[in-house]
Amino acid sequence: MRIHEHIIRVLGAPKENVSLSRNQLWNGLVESVKVPEKFIDHLEGAKVSVLTETAEQIQLLRELDFGKFQVTDQVTLTPEKEICLHTRASGSWDESSLVMRIEEPEEGQFFIRFIYEGKSIEAATGGQPELLGLLQQAYEEKDKIIVQKILENLFVA
Repeated sequence: MRIHEHIIRVLGAPKENVSLSRNQLWNGLVESVKVPEKFIDHLEGAKVSVLTETAEQIQLLRELDFGKFQVTDQVTLTPEKEICLHTRASGSWDESSLVMRIEEPEEGQFFIRFIYEGKSIEAATGGQPELLGLLQQAYEEKDKIIVQKILENLFVA
């Protein structure tokens, strides 16, 4: 079930009038899943291993340690298009997924569409559906921070 979907426009470095390429954006997204501790606050550790790699797709297995709980997910990267994260259910986490898709409606104009899916709204909100709005705001804020960090890594060196 779709829990939330939103889109972020991604701009280059406006002060330097530097444009962003699809490849740069893609590499930033890949780094965000391969080195998640650089992008996710409160992440205490991460182990990332390659499951399979072909020209069309790369699959990773990640074990993320947030201290009080751990999350295991499988990441599927479709080069320069999208990244799908599928999180396995555990004692502290329900099965869920996130898709980060690069969209380019016009050449050089980039957006990332974020699609969150889960078992149900009740499962996503811990049985408190009235918290859905807060959960959606948290998703959007986290995604904005990831995009901001990608751009900082590209243009602030």
